[in-house]
Amino acid sequence: MVIANLPRAMTYYYPVDQYLMQRAELGTRHVQVKGKVVPGTIKWNPVALDLRFVIRENGREMPVAYQGLKPDTLQDDIEVVVAGRWEGNEFQAKSVMVKCPSRYISTENVGK
Repeated sequence: MVIANLPRAMTYYYPVDQYLMQRAELGTRHVQVKGKVVPGTIKWNPVALDLRFVIRENGREMPVAYQGLKPDTLQDDIEVVVAGRWEGNEFQAKSVMVKCPSRYISTENVGK
């Protein structure tokens, strides 16, 4: 029973480089993207609850914007998974999750 339910408990994401390569094909579809926070890019405005940063994976970078509370554990060089969609010149995140390795699986590993 645990094995049968395991795939439903996993959350799938695109690494930054794969998402950017498939961005036109994915359009404005809501997706999850994984990357490491690029050092020095976190910009936080606590009054406006405006969070901006850049994530990187496999040499590709993606700007992220988020409206809401900043996760306490967000810091430079930490892996995050952002959920949202591309709008204009940046990824508009609806959520920002500091990654826990046992809870997420990449789309590149699906079916392997």
